[in-house]
Amino acid sequence: KCLELREKAMSFFSPGSGFGKMYADMGMKFSVALERDVRNHAGVAVHRIKTAIDTENVPEAQAVPIEAMLKDTEFAFARGYYLGSQDPAALDKMIDRALAGETSEGVRLHAKELFGEGQHFYLDFDFIGLMKTAMAFVPQEMPNPMAAILGGVTSGEPIAAAVSWANGRARAQVKIPLSPFIQIAKTAQQGS
Repeated sequence: KCLELREKAMSFFSPGSGFGKMYADMGMKFSVALERDVRNHAGVAVHRIKTAIDTENVPEAQAVPIEAMLKDTEFAFARGYYLGSQDPAALDKMIDRALAGETSEGVRLHAKELFGEGQHFYLDFDFIGLMKTAMAFVPQEMPNPMAAILGGVTSGEPIAAAVSWANGRARAQVKIPLSPFIQIAKTAQQGS
């Protein structure tokens, strides 16, 4: 059932979708496709989300980071876990850990602590960490004022979300910490 849902979610990226139109408006053709059963690891089927982007009409300085970030992703389901990675070797390690029943206390979901047990979906999103990672893809010769602004900003508490479904209704809860955004605003003001 999860694989079917994943397949349906691919429609969010079809040419006529919001994402498809957004990329088309930027001069790029963007497509994703789900490839089932591309390989097998330890008896577990591995699937791939194939990503293709045509950056022919985009300046090279912008195309390089886009192409670097949009890579194929492999995923699998093992012992009730959805596992995914853009690195096949890392995915194989995750599958091995899941099959062995290895868990660690190293992964702590802030959203689960914040919104409690019994939700169907939890998300911890380190927006600042993502922005810092994205800045690393900007070519050195390109102006990058955000890198300096983000340099002194600490992630701290993640954006947390939880969703539950019952009686034909969905309930979403989100908490967005303001501290990192205040840090960004202050740093930007000091630089201008």
